[in-house]
Amino acid sequence: MDVESLLHKLHTLLNELDADTREVEESPYTSLALDSLVSVLNIIRAAELTIAAGASRTTINDMLRAHMLGRMQREAALMVRLAEQPATDMEAQLRARQAEGRTSEPAPRKPRPRTAAQPES
Repeated sequence: MDVESLLHKLHTLLNELDADTREVEESPYTSLALDSLVSVLNIIRAAELTIAAGASRTTINDMLRAHMLGRMQREAALMVRLAEQPATDMEAQLRARQAEGRTSEPAPRKPRPRTAAQPES
């Protein structure tokens, strides 16, 4: 299995999902994704060679699943951090604006009409 055939399958899948593949191709992160794809292919090839050399398929499958699960968990944690950063920045800006509002002169209060009963004179 080569990278080109996997990329073709990926583009086909994205097209079926009505995704705009131009954005994917123009992204500066596409090369990083391709490096990751090559890394996964290398892990699969190493597992297949190890099994062909006589290693237990069950053991190799368990190792590969554990590795890929760990990788997916790290990716999920990264996605959460990436999503949190803009929210943290917006929260900091909001707090700064609120702090500016507190340090400025307060607006004069309007007198409120008295509602309590007044003694008659």
